[in-house]
This record gives sequence, structure tokens and C-alpha cells, in this order.
Amino acid sequence: MPHSNDILDKLNNAHTLPLVHRHYSEQELESMPITQLKKFDLYPNKPEPVDIESLADSISDHVDYCNLPDNLMGATQFIYGAKPIILLNNKHFTDADVASTRRSLFTIGHECGHIIMQDALFQLACERNIRRKTNSASALPNYRPLFHQNSAKCDWREWQANTAAAHLLMPPEHVHSVIQNVLKNNRYDAESRNLMHCNYILEAINFSLSEIFNVSYTAAKITCERYLKKFSHIFSNLLAAIKVTSNR
Repeated sequence: MPHSNDILDKLNNAHTLPLVHRHYSEQELESMPITQLKKFDLYPNKPEPVDIESLADSISDHVDYCNLPDNLMGATQFIYGAKPIILLNNKHFTDADVASTRRSLFTIGHECGHIIMQDALFQLACERNIRRKTNSASALPNYRPLFHQNSAKCDWREWQANTAAAHLLMPPEHVHSVIQNVLKNNRYDAESRNLMHCNYILEAINFSLSEIFNVSYTAAKITCERYLKKFSHIFSNLLAAIKVTSNR
């Protein structure tokens, strides 16, 4: 099994190559992850947990459980002309409790997000450097940028990976179905300004998303807020409740 120092040495000594920021539309941020799920016949027919581990196996060269530093849950190694490699910290994938399992699944989704949203950008950057003859073609395959969700600063690459992970684990079509079902069962009133009732609805949505898709409460909450903002003209009271609660 590879040691963390060996892996970090390879990463630190590899060529650095800047990626050009690609701004994806909201539609692209949703469709690109879903396209990959459907491509490998992993898109669920109803709201239920997604087999994210099978997707990771399908879109990467391989998934390597190895010894990484404690603050590093996962990383993606991009390789010119080949599929990326997903590295996962085995120390974070040994606990069997629900919270740890959900955190681990999101980490896998996050690394899949890097591949889906950024592998093509990496390949283009390599080809551009070859044309400019600033790096030799033989050296480029050794370039392995390190992406992980514990970075000190969440840059555009991390944000894209997190967004893609959320759409992979909670497909928007099924998120809509779950939320609409919660609203119906709890007699949601768009005109109500009752803070207690609005908070109850929000808790019910977050809990349902978390349990149905097997994701953390935090991931469910972020997805819920993204959905409500998308239809802000309908859910202004729930968004107001979120704002009041967050300001306390």
C-alpha cells in the first residue's frame, strides 16, 4: 500500500499546469453529472441512493485506497492521454457509522465531480503546452494536480466538484419529487409567514433528502436551499425563514 509521503512527493514534484476557468451554466452543472450516470446505467428510476462507487470505477482508471495525510479525504490525479486516478484516504473509509459512510460517499462524489467537470480542461491544457513546446510530451503524463475538499480556500475547481457531487448523489429530478412530496404531506402554504411552520417544513425536507439519498444533513440542507432559490418566487417564505434562522 502506498505511503502518504511517497504520494505527496510525487504530487509535489510533478509539473504544475494551470487550468483555464470554465464557467458552466446552471443547466450544464446539472446535465453533465446526470449524463455520466445515465451513460453507465447508474441513474436511478426513483428517489434512492446512487451507486457512486460504481461511477467512480467507471470514469477513472482505478480507485486507490491509500495512506494520505489525516486532513486529506481524497484526491484526483489527472493524467494526460489517460483516465484519472482517484485516491481515497483509507483512514476515513473504515468507520461503519452512518455519518462517516455518508461523508465518505460525498468524498467519492466530489472526486467524480473533478473528473466530470475538469478532466477535459486538463487535457486541453496539456495539448496547449505541447503546442507551445513549454513542456515535453513525455513529461506531461507525470503531472498530477491535487484536488481535495479540505483545501484552505474553496476555489472554482472545488466549488464545481462539490456542485457536481450534489447533483450526482441527489439528481435534481428526484430532489424535486422528494421536496414536492414533503410539501404536499405537510400542507405547505406559500402565503404563510409562520416562522415555526416554515422551519418545520425545512427540517422535514432536509431530513427526507438526507435519509432517501443517504447523504449528510449538511449536503441535504445545501441542496434544499439551492432548490428553493431556483424557485424563489414560490418559496419566498421558506427562504425568509432560512435567513432569520441563520442570523440568530
